[in-house]
Amino acid sequence: ILPFGDLSPEVWRAMAAAAARIQTLMVAPEAQARDLSDFADSLVPFLESDQIDREWIRGFQMVEIPDTAGSLETIASLKHAKPDLLVSVRMPAVSSRKNLHRVVEFTRAGVDLIHYVADERGYEPGVSNGLHLKDIIKEVHSALLQEGLRDEITFMASGGIAMAEHVIKSMLCGANLVAVDVPLLIA
Repeated sequence: ILPFGDLSPEVWRAMAAAAARIQTLMVAPEAQARDLSDFADSLVPFLESDQIDREWIRGFQMVEIPDTAGSLETIASLKHAKPDLLVSVRMPAVSSRKNLHRVVEFTRAGVDLIHYVADERGYEPGVSNGLHLKDIIKEVHSALLQEGLRDEITFMASGGIAMAEHVIKSMLCGANLVAVDVPLLIA
């Protein structure tokens, strides 16, 4: 999901076609994902509303939800609708004990994937003089290691990933996956 403005349907379609062609996944807001159902194998709908169409999500292998007070209940409901569905929890990449506690809580609850999202420059969103994404990745990785849980969850990072070496650095710091956004439009 791009950090700025709306995109035309043609741009969403081009990005979904590219994801399908290179056999990867693309996170898209639910509204756009509904218009791109012919690319369902390559889409990860971001479900922001509390009203989830459980029949519709059965057509996807993975969905993403925001971190909210009811996230664990939402995940249970989604898994009930489709037991093999992978569910990602999207969280702001903010350095805080609260966030680290949530990551550990989600991991212990069996969440499939945590997606930490930095701003477009790769820093904590909404924090002046905040930490860089690589430092936040290391915090999460260390917290999970300390709890003996690191191998129990997939950890994805995004925001500010602009060059090939950013992918490698993110993985060296502890991310399993990265997502790119702005460079996709440039390409």
